[in-house]
Amino acid sequence: SAMNGKTIEINNTDAEGRLVLADALCYAVSQGATHLVDVATLTGAISIALGHPVTGAMSNSPELMAAVRTASLEAGERIWELPMYPEHDVALTCDIADMRNTAGIPAAGSINGAIFLREFVSERPWVHLDIAASSYHAEPLLVGLVPKGPTGVMTRTMAHLPFHLG
Repeated sequence: SAMNGKTIEINNTDAEGRLVLADALCYAVSQGATHLVDVATLTGAISIALGHPVTGAMSNSPELMAAVRTASLEAGERIWELPMYPEHDVALTCDIADMRNTAGIPAAGSINGAIFLREFVSERPWVHLDIAASSYHAEPLLVGLVPKGPTGVMTRTMAHLPFHLG
């Protein structure tokens, strides 16, 4: 069981990070957080969806998403919002628990990861930033501009974000 009492079927032991992050989000809510932004190397699927120079973003709050988008533009860090449609919700349903930790199929992998996390934010405005592709570059991008190695992506965006929260 997660910190919020939800039961989870583990159908993929390689998707363990989202279980830890789920409890971290629950803990933040229990401590009175009014807005939540998580930055995580959650899914390899994001690299297939967006490639290496872009961070995937998913949110339950258009207002908070707009603030993160503005902060990322100021910081020069690229994000792209992916949808979380009601039709995606069924991918994590199961018969033996409240939900399962992955959909078990590769389709919409990054979205399914975010849908899993959304279950732990208690309706708080929340943005999930999947940096699995953008956090490390095996080869330089835009020769001379983005070197090989770790990027520190979303650090500058997070530094700009407080100036855009109302």
